[in-house]
Amino acid sequence: GAFAGWLARVDPTGSLRLYSQVLEENYDAVEQIEELYLLDSGGVRRLDPQFFDDAGITDERHRSLFRAFYGGPSKAQECLAGAEQPPTTSASGTSFASWLKTLDPSGGLDCYLKDLEDSYDSPEQVQELYLISDAKGQRPEGRKRILDHLFFEDMAIEDERHRRLFHGFFDQAAREAEEAEAAPPAPPSQSAFALWLEKVEPGGSLARYLPDLEENYDAVEQIEELYVTVDGNRKTISPQFFEDMGITDMTHQALFVKCYAGEPPGARVETPARTAPVETPQAPARGGL
Repeated sequence: GAFAGWLARVDPTGSLRLYSQVLEENYDAVEQIEELYLLDSGGVRRLDPQFFDDAGITDERHRSLFRAFYGGPSKAQECLAGAEQPPTTSASGTSFASWLKTLDPSGGLDCYLKDLEDSYDSPEQVQELYLISDAKGQRPEGRKRILDHLFFEDMAIEDERHRRLFHGFFDQAAREAEEAEAAPPAPPSQSAFALWLEKVEPGGSLARYLPDLEENYDAVEQIEELYVTVDGNRKTISPQFFEDMGITDMTHQALFVKCYAGEPPGARVETPARTAPVETPQAPARGGL
């Protein structure tokens, strides 16, 4: 059809054939497209960007082909023209706008703002997609991650200065990510049960009960609700706790008792004294008759 031939003239490699059907469904002829979207500014023709939105053409490489076919400016020329103008309000209210301003405060990268906003959710997503593993060891610094050059192709970034600016950002992001991975892991925080046992006996002799406590109870408060009784100002822990936990060591039992009786943790622990058995005197044997 006429649209297929037109697309082949715009790009002889055939990369634009996928738009043939949508063009045939929405337009009568190539001439209608040119009548609707070709703008004449001082004798210079250029394609109205609205055409890309109406035809669903989001690929920046494909857009560049149409612009070049109709003599429009390249992406680098658009960036140069945009840098000479003050930034618009819409170009300063998004995370992408702030990101581009960080990379180039002069506004030279603002021309990529719309394409970034149309194609990605955030600068973090761009970093996640294009910061790849350096399997071939291409970076002399020995870093493990590099910027995938597909980013420049997807965004139609041809200007070498612009590429260097993006490279600087991604190189820094790679260094920070690798430093974070190399940092030693933070020590695990103590559980509430571990802190409780340490309070009962700072020396750590009760740590052996930690796994059973964490397995059988939800919180220290649950233990106190089940086993601790209050009589005036005095608290008492029930012997049932020792049975349920299998705490048979009398010294350990005394530590829990003293903790709830209000005695300081360092107080001397005395196990209950065992009384000596009482010997009943035997009656003298009676002599025989």
